[in-house]
Amino acid sequence: MEECARAARTLEPFELEFQGFHHFVKSGAFYVHLTGQSSHSIIERCIQFRQTFSHEILSIHTEGWTDMFDTPHMTIGRRLQPHWIDIAYSLFKEFNARFWCDSLAIRKFNDDRKQFDVIAELPMIGTNFKP
Repeated sequence: MEECARAARTLEPFELEFQGFHHFVKSGAFYVHLTGQSSHSIIERCIQFRQTFSHEILSIHTEGWTDMFDTPHMTIGRRLQPHWIDIAYSLFKEFNARFWCDSLAIRKFNDDRKQFDVIAELPMIGTNFKP
């Protein structure tokens, strides 16, 4: 975990902006959509974070992680039937929010709850950080 904390400290904090809703047809996930700039900022930092680790560490501890780089989002519901997604769009009309992102959450899948638990929150300080 210390290696992850060291890598996270080198990342620059940034503003995240959410705007509207969208869904994934294949997985049935309904989610809050990020602006293009916010998506780019997340992807950029994920790539920077990943580049600090060896291929071996990545293959052991980050299975499937890089597959999620295409569409960063904030999930509201998963495995929804198409008519449930229609209902979600009728209930959730508009969403706009911004916040300053200055930490990286490390999550682990909880088999009992079938959800992810946050196991650590690592601060992002930026390039001016001196260990």
